[in-house]
Amino acid sequence: MAFVAAKAALVAAVQLSHPAPQVTLFLAVDSSDSDVGGVLQQLENCAWRLLAFFPHKLSPTECKYSTFDRELLAAFSAVSHFWFPLEACQF
Repeated sequence: MAFVAAKAALVAAVQLSHPAPQVTLFLAVDSSDSDVGGVLQQLENCAWRLLAFFPHKLSPTECKYSTFDRELLAAFSAVSHFWFPLEACQF
């Protein structure tokens, strides 16, 4: 019962859209001391629609990176993860 309630809460919290051709894409990334991640969005009808999320847990070595290096790792990892939808697109 609790699992079903948790699934329903997650579905209600974030609604992902299907990719549309010829729209503006936006890739946002961020990092913390233990994780990096990104979110891919598209501009549709003057509103940003979520397409996908990308989480990555840092290894013990990566956790020792400077803030700048972790942010750079987040950008590199997210672009690598979302390479197919971003290929040949302006974002």
